[in-house]
Amino acid sequence: MKRAVTLVLVAGALSFATAPIAAQDKLAAQKADAVKGVVQGAKVQAMTVLDLMTRPELVKQAWDYFNNVQTKDVKYVPFIKKDTPPATFLNKTILDKYREEMKKYYYDPTKYKTYLDQLGIKYPTVRTPSSPQQQ
Repeated sequence: MKRAVTLVLVAGALSFATAPIAAQDKLAAQKADAVKGVVQGAKVQAMTVLDLMTRPELVKQAWDYFNNVQTKDVKYVPFIKKDTPPATFLNKTILDKYREEMKKYYYDPTKYKTYLDQLGIKYPTVRTPSSPQQQ
């Protein structure tokens, strides 16, 4: 007889079929160790983010290391040349079909201060406890 086990992680779920019942004790110990490892990994990531947010000099040091050590001898070579025009021909039929409908969304700076004003959006939107919830 075999059982299925699902291990729920922070980022998702991992499901797998297990060995026969006789091996369940060993599997339970491995699962407990795996969960401990996941928790420790999450703690490390959280503390790293906290350090980066509270100590800006670490970010500068990381960029310095990245630029002057890790990628010191790496030169980026783009696949697309500077004189290559955009491939607008790929969307020509779609744009020809919908261009007139799209024109009402083009920004007109002579009539509106911002594009959000043109769309009728009040920004920033702040909800108060008495305002109705938008569905």
